[in-house]
Amino acid sequence: MRFITVFIFVICLVFAESAKNYKLFRVNKLNWHAAFQDCLTRGLQLATINSAVDQREFDAVLENSHMVNSWVWTSGTDQSEEGVFIWMSTGQPYTYTKWRESEPNNLRGDEHCMVVDWVDKNTPAYWNDGRCRYKLPYVCEDKAETNNVVKIDLNVD
Repeated sequence: MRFITVFIFVICLVFAESAKNYKLFRVNKLNWHAAFQDCLTRGLQLATINSAVDQREFDAVLENSHMVNSWVWTSGTDQSEEGVFIWMSTGQPYTYTKWRESEPNNLRGDEHCMVVDWVDKNTPAYWNDGRCRYKLPYVCEDKAETNNVVKIDLNVD
């Protein structure tokens, strides 16, 4: 009887209401790539929204800022493959969406970075694809923990 030890790296992402710890940066507006890098420089990652709970928390950060009529960068992008959006901060595909009607539309063929279209606290926020070169406010979040290891012993005859 042989035993094979297998190590499986597990990404443990537990999304409780306060787990995301979103942080809005709106004074120094940046293009998508610079916002992505700025979050990393701060020890954070550009925001992901993986559920309705995350969306409510994200919206609450914008509402509490008293900001109105603005687009805000997230880490969503389809720069690798048109129409296939992923969260660049995690490399994961979307599991939840809240696209505005008729979006994403890749208007003029160069909209590849996802924004949350925030109007005000009385208007639901929706997602849109925007031009990555636009200088906008952005939201970072704490980095997801990815270093949990599970050891599994398989009994192989």
